[in-house]
Amino acid sequence: MIIIPTALFRIATFPGVVIGVFTRRLVCWLLHIPVYKTAYFSAKAMYRYLWYTPPGTGKTAALFMLSFWIDVLLGAFILLPASLTVTVMGFPKMETWRMLTLLLQLWFGFSILMQAIPSRAELDELEAQVVGNREAPWGMKLLCGPLYFLLRILDWGRVVFLDVAFAFGVMMLTRYIAITYFLRGL
Repeated sequence: MIIIPTALFRIATFPGVVIGVFTRRLVCWLLHIPVYKTAYFSAKAMYRYLWYTPPGTGKTAALFMLSFWIDVLLGAFILLPASLTVTVMGFPKMETWRMLTLLLQLWFGFSILMQAIPSRAELDELEAQVVGNREAPWGMKLLCGPLYFLLRILDWGRVVFLDVAFAFGVMMLTRYIAITYFLRGL
């Protein structure tokens, strides 16, 4: 098995790290959660990039759900043109500038999707505030529970590159939806 240090992984996917922190910061602003410090990319803050006041149960759920779905949709929309281009044109037939643009698009989209999965510390906070909290409303637990368990599995699966498989699966799903429903006549 290949083991990649976390620091090297974060450097390789730095567009996803920066966009992930930006979306969490944006959601904190929308939910009126006070943020003390933001590190968009820092070697010292390898695991935590956003320091904020711990919100209540509802805001914690909204913070993680909204930031995850914003990152997934953004990564999918960035990858969609690249995946359709590869489907239609193929790699060998492209000019050099198109190939570089395509590879840059793939790198940005994959890194955003790979970093959309919250860290273990963030998932622990979601568990303490919502999923494992006996005082949290049942509706909120039902809303957050399935996504929490999916994200926990993806987080554990980072060791075997399950986040790469997640990013590839989202890319293929958006490509399939675009071809099936929107580009049927082309």
